[in-house]
Amino acid sequence: GDQGLIGVCAKLPATLESVQLLMRSCHGIGDAGLAGVGASLPPSVRSLCLNCTGCSSIGDSGMQGLVKGFSEQMTSIVLQMPGMGKCLTDDAIGFLGEALP
Repeated sequence: GDQGLIGVCAKLPATLESVQLLMRSCHGIGDAGLAGVGASLPPSVRSLCLNCTGCSSIGDSGMQGLVKGFSEQMTSIVLQMPGMGKCLTDDAIGFLGEALP
């Protein structure tokens, strides 16, 4: 769940440049978990790939928390979130757009 994901991300190496997380159908992962990923991203991360297919507990506040962790070094972002149209609104896309360097 959220706490496990936050615990793993808290141990990411400070020099890590690429992060890829596959969280398909993880119903225990929600906004707090996604925000925890953002809070734990080392500034060195240039590439982020998240597959949250079917993670129906993630909403706009999770996306807002995630993008707060994006650094100016970020050059590649892949977010796979099919089936989340009921969870995410246009606000989530706005948060993403505002966070891009």
